[in-house]
Amino acid sequence: MVYRKMEQDVAGFNQYFQETFDSPAEAQKMAAKTVGRWPSGVSLVDSPEYDPGLPESQYIRNDFGYRDRDPDGSRCPFAAHVRRLNPRDSQGDNKEDALKSAQRRRIIRRGTIYGDRLPAGQTEPDHIRRGLHFFCINANIRRQFEFLQQSWVNNPKFHGLYEERDPLIGVNPDNSNRMMTIPEEEGAKTLSLPNFVHIKGGEYFFIPSLSAIKFLAHL
Repeated sequence: MVYRKMEQDVAGFNQYFQETFDSPAEAQKMAAKTVGRWPSGVSLVDSPEYDPGLPESQYIRNDFGYRDRDPDGSRCPFAAHVRRLNPRDSQGDNKEDALKSAQRRRIIRRGTIYGDRLPAGQTEPDHIRRGLHFFCINANIRRQFEFLQQSWVNNPKFHGLYEERDPLIGVNPDNSNRMMTIPEEEGAKTLSLPNFVHIKGGEYFFIPSLSAIKFLAHL
């Protein structure tokens, strides 16, 4: 199991997009392009221009691919956080091979928030520490979690990009701002994103299987 404590500058994130773009709608859209989903959780592949919201009775649809519906990253950019961490069927020449490759890297992740939630859209810091306790279960940390970090999150050439790391959790060697290119019909937008997520600690743990625990219980 992998654990990370990730402190999040939510007010700074809101402020950056509100100051960078002219309208609240454009700011929300560009923030969603950075993440790869809308605040409701709806994928940009399903709704690239606005957040349709999600009724409480519905689950977030997660059975979609990128290759057929968004091959050029015009809906969900190649550099977006969620597309990097699960490229699904979009990499390589063969759809089935791409899916198999991505599935070998899958992890079971769970996050629990700490600190009070910041009101939606607030840009003024309230000096309350908040963020995420990140937990990740995988069979092989090197083949799964560390591969995601090294080959997808911090790979500046991911999916044919040039000097672009994950816009949220990527780390530049000199700790400089992260660049991100967002394709748009009127021309690509390039963002220079400061650090909004700060790793405060973490550890690797061994969790024995249920069969191993049962075996030990009968010794």
